[in-house]
Amino acid sequence: MIDRELIEAFLVEGRELVARAGADLAMLARDPAEAQAIDSLFRCLHTLKGSAGLFDLAALTRLLHAAESRLEGVRAARRIEPDSAMEITAALDLTEAWLDELERDRPPGAELLGETIALAARFEAADQAADRPSAAPEVAAGAATPAWAEALLPQADSEEARVAVRYRPAADAYFRGEDPVAVFRNLPELRAVSIGLADVERSKGPYDPFRCRLELTAVCVAPESEVRAALRLVGDQAEVVTIAAASRGAAEAATAARTVRVSAPRLDDVAALVDELVIARNALDHVAGRVAAAVSDPDLLRELARRQGRLESLVADLYGAVTDLRLVSLRGLFARFPRHVRELAARLGKAVDFQVEGDDVVLDKSVVETLYEPLLHLLRNAVDHGVETPEARRVAGKAERAQLQLSARRVGDAVVLAVADDGGGVDTVAVREAAVARGLLAGSAAPALAETDAARLVFAQGFSTARDVSDISGRGIGMDAVQATILRLGGRVDLDNQPGRGLTVSLTLPARVVLARVLVVEVAGQRFGVPLDAVAETHRVRRDEVTAIRAGRAYVRRDTVIPILRLRALLGLPPADDPPAFPVLTLAAAGQPAAVQVDALAERLDAPLRPLDGLLSGYPGIVGSILQGDGEVLLVLDLAELCS
Repeated sequence: MIDRELIEAFLVEGRELVARAGADLAMLARDPAEAQAIDSLFRCLHTLKGSAGLFDLAALTRLLHAAESRLEGVRAARRIEPDSAMEITAALDLTEAWLDELERDRPPGAELLGETIALAARFEAADQAADRPSAAPEVAAGAATPAWAEALLPQADSEEARVAVRYRPAADAYFRGEDPVAVFRNLPELRAVSIGLADVERSKGPYDPFRCRLELTAVCVAPESEVRAALRLVGDQAEVVTIAAASRGAAEAATAARTVRVSAPRLDDVAALVDELVIARNALDHVAGRVAAAVSDPDLLRELARRQGRLESLVADLYGAVTDLRLVSLRGLFARFPRHVRELAARLGKAVDFQVEGDDVVLDKSVVETLYEPLLHLLRNAVDHGVETPEARRVAGKAERAQLQLSARRVGDAVVLAVADDGGGVDTVAVREAAVARGLLAGSAAPALAETDAARLVFAQGFSTARDVSDISGRGIGMDAVQATILRLGGRVDLDNQPGRGLTVSLTLPARVVLARVLVVEVAGQRFGVPLDAVAETHRVRRDEVTAIRAGRAYVRRDTVIPILRLRALLGLPPADDPPAFPVLTLAAAGQPAAVQVDALAERLDAPLRPLDGLLSGYPGIVGSILQGDGEVLLVLDLAELCS
């Protein structure tokens, strides 16, 4: 049975390689003769083939081997043609589908298996028609490094010159008494070995156990003369190439630093431990406060404060370091969508050009893992509801091929992901009618509803304007789920609707999970947390400074009239008479300033903010909770939502 940990490692590496190969193809779409992209694409396919060969994935290994052989011709021609690029793209799509099945821990279906074998056969037939062997062509001395040799570079870490070896034993090697593995075992200064099948026809006809079909490759750092001496008995079956360190290219030199791959669950465990360490630090702060109140030795108190400050600094640095380790690029996530878009567009008879930008932007791993379903919903809605058919676009005076873009960009401490199309946008007239029909909006209020507010009705639970329900959309369970997921991640969803010209849905998310900086306030004998970034300032207001204005109250500060809201009333707590003076929090939100009255201000806390789950999940006015030093749970309020 295959080790599941090995499968997990293959899934991570496989998705990275598919994403990198997709980026290479995108570069080649702009410049079909970009040599670096062609070489990188070849290395990705070669590594994928080697990794797939570790498992019982014969059809996938055959496909990747055939695709690699196709790229041999591309490398020789120094240019990739559109047909070859499309077929390589199809091979990557199928590879990603295999990875999906492996992740679900189930064998590939008959349809996927058939498509894989069919595409591999097309590659092989094209190679035979071009009289191009599946092996790399011989290269004269002084010519470019053979593709098979260059593909071995990532398999060994060394600053010395490398010697690449490829050994294809004769078909009757076993009858001669030769042991191919023993030959390689005797190679000097061996650094890496790979053993696979060389015969792409192995799936045709009965298997012959007496015929040798092996292909062995290796990397050594011994002089080429010593390597050739070790291969002297099979010299006619082996190729030896020396690759100088200087010829490895800038891309490999940039990634020469040693790295260690850590499994995601282990990293999650470390992050959880650091969260607990922060909570323990807060508990120590609580105990230190009690000690300071009970001890009168000033020297002891100063030493305690110094040690406490040092611990706080170290914990903060450790939390930041672990948070940075959890940052991953969006490349792997974004690479999963082109296939879905192509398949859905073909199924609906629509012509869609799909572009991806900003896939090098990084986000916390837990956030990236949660974004797949929301982004897939948005892309499916864009293809199904947003973009029109080629005929409808011609009538509207648009290009027949619709433009759909998935992008990401960094904006301050946040990341903005956007799904934009140039389709028809949200039909706000149809939205109003559907909202009235479903009882979400009164008929008299529909005409007065602003265009922006009407468009945002698509996020209402169960809302849909589709007359027919299909397996693609029309059930009204997509857009509300998108918004709920993004809000749960601490982000927001914005719409830029241009009727007749397109729609852009933007998801704004925190770039990383950070310690929440919370101000603790007291009201009606209870304690609540308020995010410090939501508070512009705190100060005390005298009762005689407050003026009644209609049904509310306000005071003047720096020549500005600021309304005062009672937190008691916002939370539905029992009312109380105002004391002679009371603290207020001035909100940092843009627009009309406002102040929130509380009973008292307490300490400031830096702690992991945990989203609410269960019955409290999505409860309005609460962004999450933190654990205090005394072990009590503190609810953190969303003042902006409470005051709106």
